[in-house]
Amino acid sequence: MDQDFQPIWHYVNDEGQSEGPVAFRDIDALLRTEELGLSSLVWKDGMTDWTPIGKIQEFIQSLAEEDTELALHMKPDEPIKEKPKILSEEEKKILGQKKAKRKRQQQKKKSKWYEPKVNTNLYVSGLPTDITVEKIIELFSKAGAIRLDKFTGQPKVKIYKDSQGKPKGDGLVSYAHDESVAMAISILQSKEIEPGFRLQLEPAEFKQKGDYIPRNKVNVDKLQLIKAKTLKERQSGWNEDETEAKGLRIVIIKNVFEIEEAKKSATFFEDLRIDLLREIEDNIGKVQRMRIFEHNPEGVVEIKFEKAIEAELCIQTLNGRMYAKRVLQCEFWDGKSDYRRSKEDEAEEKKRIEEFGNWLEESDSEDENQDNE
Repeated sequence: MDQDFQPIWHYVNDEGQSEGPVAFRDIDALLRTEELGLSSLVWKDGMTDWTPIGKIQEFIQSLAEEDTELALHMKPDEPIKEKPKILSEEEKKILGQKKAKRKRQQQKKKSKWYEPKVNTNLYVSGLPTDITVEKIIELFSKAGAIRLDKFTGQPKVKIYKDSQGKPKGDGLVSYAHDESVAMAISILQSKEIEPGFRLQLEPAEFKQKGDYIPRNKVNVDKLQLIKAKTLKERQSGWNEDETEAKGLRIVIIKNVFEIEEAKKSATFFEDLRIDLLREIEDNIGKVQRMRIFEHNPEGVVEIKFEKAIEAELCIQTLNGRMYAKRVLQCEFWDGKSDYRRSKEDEAEEKKRIEEFGNWLEESDSEDENQDNE
């Protein structure tokens, strides 16, 4: 077993009680969700005493190496927390009863058929039988962020297949927000994605068939859950100062300009910014941030709104609209695309890497030949 996943660590919780054993990965996750801080005490077999996390090199190194998007707000100079309290036998008994009761309640809840309060699932029919998951993600991301599977970290998209494993022409798309279901129906209903194939969309309905059988428990990497949550927050435009924001607020507009046209005027992009701000704030809503990607050949502009409802209105208003004799494409940002780089830049970088790899292989072959001589 990987050492990161071995349950060998104990830690002191906010109530001064020891918890564990848990894995290194679990402690890491508790740090990133701020349930523990650098001053929190941990211990494992072989250590002489309880020690603050901030003084244990393997934790510090892990935090430094991990994705910088997992923002840490812990202060290394906060006061050291007290060691775990020594509980009496009676206190241990009461604590054990509370834990057992909580576990029974959780098991009872899991054993029942769950009916969600909001529906974020979209049933799709009219699909070509050769449709791919990647194509579905590309198409339906225009209406909002697709929910990530907490076990795999992949977008939750399903293509239904018959008993022989062949696609039936329908599927399921799970969104991160319920508003995206209505948005998808609004902008994609009856869209012909290939000749003879028109989309039919409706909110998905799930009904219990026979006796409910609870799912088997699956071990989940908590750090992967945090990364999935981080991507969702980036898509929504959330940050630590905007904890009440709900829904997607960042919109991408394509075909706004052409690079050759922009070269004709030194003030082109400043004039474009003023024109767009006036048009959008007068008719749609308050713009919190606008970024024009001047070197992107698709003529991309990114807009972050103060409210999610304004972002939705922007897509409804501008998608498919004519602007300077061009048809605008307007969709939610997928949370990961980097429009600062063009596809040509990426292709050129890939080519350079391949050429460098080929050069290394040739060099290795020449060295081996010289050694054999």
